[in-house]
Amino acid sequence: MNHSLTSACLAAFILTTSASAQSIGSDDFQEGVLGSLPLCPWLDIGLVDPTPPNPPSPSAAIVNTTDAFGVRTQGLGIVDSIAPSQGIYALVPVSSAYSVAADIRVDRYSDNSESPTQDWAMQIGVGKLDGTTDLAFTPQVGIYASALTQGWRLYGVGNSYLAVADIDLGVAAELGVWYRVQVDLIAATGQVRSQIWNQASETLLVDRVDGIPGWTPNDGVYDRLMIMDGETSEATTISNLATVDNVVFSSSPPTPPGPTGDLNGDGVVNAADLAILLGNWSQ
Repeated sequence: MNHSLTSACLAAFILTTSASAQSIGSDDFQEGVLGSLPLCPWLDIGLVDPTPPNPPSPSAAIVNTTDAFGVRTQGLGIVDSIAPSQGIYALVPVSSAYSVAADIRVDRYSDNSESPTQDWAMQIGVGKLDGTTDLAFTPQVGIYASALTQGWRLYGVGNSYLAVADIDLGVAAELGVWYRVQVDLIAATGQVRSQIWNQASETLLVDRVDGIPGWTPNDGVYDRLMIMDGETSEATTISNLATVDNVVFSSSPPTPPGPTGDLNGDGVVNAADLAILLGNWSQ
């Protein structure tokens, strides 16, 4: 199935770039069709990079599940497959601040992960498309559940690929437990606030602020909201599985905000913005 970017999704993306401090919105996946990719504005991460190994299409789908209190609901489930990345992403405006939150339950960890960052059951955050490079390897900031450590960690890579951080947040990501995870990024400084709660007990497990070494303002130019798992270890034979629900994303516009059509947030509308538009047209 070809999950191409519809004209409605593209129009919504363009409109958000000209709005003031935005809440892009939330998704509890209740309107989605079981077994299918969630509705617009979501796109399939598994289709970004055509290089094998490729996950099934869709690489994540609407599933029946239960929440932290045993109530039946719908969520997003990762398809059982080994690939560098699986999940969903949405186009978002380049902003001065980003906030992503979601309920996450790890259902299975992969085997034989070679390092904390090589296999992860789930990550939420923001990133940037870099041609057809798999989104597992592009600039990004997010909180993830490491298959090796089975704990929550903060991962960041700036647009220069020089500012990099992988930070243990000191909280276990236990199988079958629902967590509320939130990551907030200040784009100019690389300052990241990480918050994690146990959903059932509503206990705050971690609330800390970290910086990404070597960060410059140009490192924080992101245009994707990303929800994904991944397996990049060569010895992995069992994939990660996770379920996600109640995603919330909000952002603040660049300061000062650019004109309508300024898709990369540099304050002018030019060929660079047209390239973003045309590149997203076929995604």
